[in-house]
Amino acid sequence: MDHVMTAAVLSRHGGPDALEVRPDWPVPAAGCGEVLIRVGAATVNNTDIWTREGAYGLPGQPDAKAGWRGALRFPRIQGGDIAGRVVAIGAGVPAELLGRRVLVDPAIYRDECRRAPPVGLLGSEADGGFATYVVVPAPHAHVSAIRR
Repeated sequence: MDHVMTAAVLSRHGGPDALEVRPDWPVPAAGCGEVLIRVGAATVNNTDIWTREGAYGLPGQPDAKAGWRGALRFPRIQGGDIAGRVVAIGAGVPAELLGRRVLVDPAIYRDECRRAPPVGLLGSEADGGFATYVVVPAPHAHVSAIRR
């Protein structure tokens, strides 16, 4: 496995010029309960644009620069809509996920309850899929019915 990857890194709020394609970004490691996905496709959605622009504002401060759930920590890899293949698994993850094609749920939930509200999104509050690899909680990697 590579130690570095290519990633589109957001360094600040702004226009497209706030993104820099980096060929030397560290590959994340799957921790306990997580999977490492080799990104096959990632799309740009409204959250990616509004997060980059800082257009969400803050409670009581609608003009403040912020991500979906508040202030961002930079640098950030955007891209919440992700499909790819699981290439590594962390402790506690079923081995049968390894090698499977997956579609990623981009929400970060408050807890493991079925009706837990989202408290963040990949590409805003956590790194997303505008990169060669992304790490997500294993339950967020939904297995494709198609095996290739």
